[in-house]
Amino acid sequence: MAQQIIGIGAAPDDGTGDNLRAAGTKINDNFTELYALPPGSTGATGADGAAGVTGSTGATGAQGSTGPTGATGADSTVAGPTGATGPAGATGATGAGTTGAAGPTGAVGSTGPTGVTGAGVTGAQGATGVAGATGAAGATGAAGATGTGTTGAVGATGPTGSGGYSTVRMGSDTATGTTTALVTASGMTFALVSGTTYNFEWNVLFDSSTTAIGIGLGLTFPAATIVSANVVIPVAADGVDAFFEGMITSSGDSVLGTTVPAANTAIMARIYGTIRPTANGNLALTYRNEVSTSALGVRIRQETCGFLYTVA
Repeated sequence: MAQQIIGIGAAPDDGTGDNLRAAGTKINDNFTELYALPPGSTGATGADGAAGVTGSTGATGAQGSTGPTGATGADSTVAGPTGATGPAGATGATGAGTTGAAGPTGAVGSTGPTGVTGAGVTGAQGATGVAGATGAAGATGAAGATGTGTTGAVGATGPTGSGGYSTVRMGSDTATGTTTALVTASGMTFALVSGTTYNFEWNVLFDSSTTAIGIGLGLTFPAATIVSANVVIPVAADGVDAFFEGMITSSGDSVLGTTVPAANTAIMARIYGTIRPTANGNLALTYRNEVSTSALGVRIRQETCGFLYTVA
């Protein structure tokens, strides 16, 4: 094997020479070859050669960078879980206190004397005024002949005079309605005169045999320059959507309530408005069933009242 030379690089620590392992391997191989040679005869000792010049000290290699700091170890001082709380000790017995005896009740005081009742004085009666003189008696007229003719028929009730008002009242309940046809409520009629302005109002008491059948309320009247009425009918318990409301602007119009808050219970609806007729005639309250039935339905109740006010 030829001699293996260690590469030392071009300059100290320039990284171009053999690393330590490669250099050590070459050294070991060179010595191994030398020790494998057979021993020769010892030659003559040669003269000592002159001491060689001491070589210069090589430059100090650059210091390697510091490695990263290792992770901190887990803290071994973490406290263990708190042990369970022991049971509470038994409550000691309550001591028996002694209740003191009630003191005696005081004696009832005596009743005071009754006060004297005062006697009021009656005032004197005033004097009687002087009587007026009696007028002279008039002459007695001649006695008329006794008629034998029959009594004439009672004329129709005239219209209400200007500036006054009139009322109507229902004295008994109507029959229970069974159809959807409008009928006039008995006695609920006012006579109107052409060219007169009126305000009117009805407080209508009614009931229904079942909550599922409501009442329709309307009006009939003669031709008019202007007419308008509002109708308010309760259909539910107090609160939102408790009433149905509508208008009447022509004769025969009606407003229909589709239910009632309670069956067989007197409920009050209301109609009110203004009219100026152009012809004489009657203003009348009408009513009907919501649906046609064989027996169940609505009726107008006793004490329903109407009011007519003559304006001008």
